[in-house]
Order: sequence, then structure tokens, then C-alpha cells
Amino acid sequence: MDAFPESPEERQALLDRHSTIRAEIDAVYEKLVENLPDEDILAAAKTLGLWRRGRLTASDQEDFIALFDLALFGNAETPGVVGRLIEMGGVEGRPAEIVQALSDSRFSIFEVVGIVPELGVELHDRIRDARTFVVAPAFVTTPEVELNSFVAGRLVDLDDLTVFASNGLSLHEELAKSFATTLNEGREALAEGEDEEGAQQNWLATTVLRGVMYAKHGAPQTPVRSTKVGRNDPCTCGSGKKYKKCCGA
Repeated sequence: MDAFPESPEERQALLDRHSTIRAEIDAVYEKLVENLPDEDILAAAKTLGLWRRGRLTASDQEDFIALFDLALFGNAETPGVVGRLIEMGGVEGRPAEIVQALSDSRFSIFEVVGIVPELGVELHDRIRDARTFVVAPAFVTTPEVELNSFVAGRLVDLDDLTVFASNGLSLHEELAKSFATTLNEGREALAEGEDEEGAQQNWLATTVLRGVMYAKHGAPQTPVRSTKVGRNDPCTCGSGKKYKKCCGA
């Protein structure tokens, strides 16, 4: 869609189409989340720093948006549930179309450059330097959404409409611009690899979501191992004897 329609009748028709598509995507998305394997949730939580001291520390909607996105779509090294589901097959009809659309979705940092009340927004993709019109009547009522604000999210194209896969994450301007610079530099390094688009998508989403969670909760501390030598450990001098019978005697 190149622009939002202007007539009230066309706008209402667009909203009606969006309502139907939104319900279909939400139903499939929720079903996928309900069936996420525990190991995928754990891996995503560890990547995002939401697994600390042996427990899940996700506590609000933003945390779970990031967690489920990473578990569903995969990180920089491992494909997610959506990709595996397409490889295995078994999904048919309309759900299959929606799963494919989710798989083809694009994650990025977007700047709000236009707002149409009760209808949607025009977004500038700061990574791909492209603009798109997103039908999102609920999104435009969010207090944080205003001109030149930033959001990290995933866009889905289905039936000639562009919508959010799930709620986006609001970003402070400084953080968004810092991410955009880092990600543009990183994409150049990935350009020579195989499966360029898939690799870039997973790396981009992982980097942004982890950065948002780290900025919010702080980076998890890496346990510091003690450098103290035990009395029964091999001696550090290399003699092959136990420490207590060598330098520790």
C-alpha cells in the first residue's frame, strides 16, 4: 500500500479488512506461543538476559514480547519455531499462509514519520532506509506513539496489508539511533555469508531485543571463578605434583 485512502468509505473498508486479518494473525501467533517448547523459551531467556539465578525474570508485557519473538523466530545461530514449522510442513490452508507471512516478516527499528488517527502510521525503516504504511488503529492510541518516536518491531505483509506481528517495543531516541548505527555496520559484515536475508533478520532481531532488555534490566553479570588453587589441585608450577605437596607445602 503506497498511501492510506482518503475517503471515509475506503478507510472504513480498510479497517474492516484489518480487523479480520488482525484476528487471524493473533490466533495463529497465540497458538504458536502456547506450543513453544520449554527449551526454546529457556534459550531465548538466556540470550536476552531474562534467565538469572536459575529462574525466568520476565515480568511485564515488554519482556514477554521480546522473549516470544526470539523463541518463535530464532536467534543469530538457531532457527525458531516458525522456521522449523515451515520446514516440517503439516500446516495447510489459511494458517499455512499466515505462518509463511510470519516467516517472511521483517524486524527493524522504525521511526514514526506520519500518523493517521484511528487508522495507522507511516514508518521509516531506519535499517533498510525504506518507508511503509502500517494499518494499526490500536497502535496509534498508545501514549508513546508520536511523530519522530521510535519503535522496534516486526512487520507482516498479508493480503496487501502491512501490520505488526505483535506489539512493538518503544525506544528512546538515543538508543534507537545507537542501534541503527551498530546494526548497519553489522549488516555489512553479514553480507558475504550464506542465506544473507535470513541471517541478517535473525542477527538483527537478536541484537535489538537483547539490547533493549539489557538497557532495561542491566546486562547479566558473568560469574567470576575463583583463581585460588585447591590443595589437591595440580601445582601451578607444572611439576605434576599436588599443590599441597609442592609449592603449597
